Amino acid sequence: MAGIRLDSLENHKTTMQHFWIDDDYREAFSELEVTNLSSLMGLAAGQCLSMHRRGSTFALTLPDGRRVFLKRDHFVFKKDCWQELLRGERMRPKCLREAWVYERLSKEGILVPQVVGTAWAKGLVFPAYGAIIMCPLPGIPLSQACLQEPSRKNELAEAACQALADLQQRGYDWPDSKAEHFFVQPDGSFGFLDMERLTFHWRPPSKSRCQKQKKRLLGSLELALQTQHTRN
Repeated sequence: MAGIRLDSLENHKTTMQHFWIDDDYREAFSELEVTNLSSLMGLAAGQCLSMHRRGSTFALTLPDGRRVFLKRDHFVFKKDCWQELLRGERMRPKCLREAWVYERLSKEGILVPQVVGTAWAKGLVFPAYGAIIMCPLPGIPLSQACLQEPSRKNELAEAACQALADLQQRGYDWPDSKAEHFFVQPDGSFGFLDMERLTFHWRPPSKSRCQKQKKRLLGSLELALQTQHTRN
């Protein structure tokens, strides 16, 4: 994976493994007894934010007080691997693809989570499992910003739609363009997360596809606001 340092790469007859944690975080994870791929995949700590068939995401508070997010794929669907090959990409766990996406976007000045750790295991043909460690994204979720300043709801929604359109004009196709993935920054710009399904193209997505993603953004924002109002 371009740009990610392979500090520990072991080649075996049946498996290739990779484990890397940024130097600034390595000691903190060592205190949690995370020193290799197996210990990272088996780490039982933190708050579970989501869990699904493929894997899970946990929020961790490290011994030094810093917060990070641990995203793990415990297995990989072969159909996802074939889709990556058809796009001309390397086969990898979804979370590792997300790290690759973040690296590419950050080089273009787009605000995304900073990845401070990656790990994976690969069989003879297909990737087996993997994990990434990310820092929290600055800013606040779009729905939260709308709740804090109700009078600016339409302005914020329009700004989010424009941020999405800017991504699309660069040739990025993002099916997961939900409001919860847009973080408002103090200067009014946006940061983005959960972009594992984002794909790159030489031209913008079709007009209908762009409209579909915009509709998904606005619909998810309304749903989030309605849910918050119901809770209150």
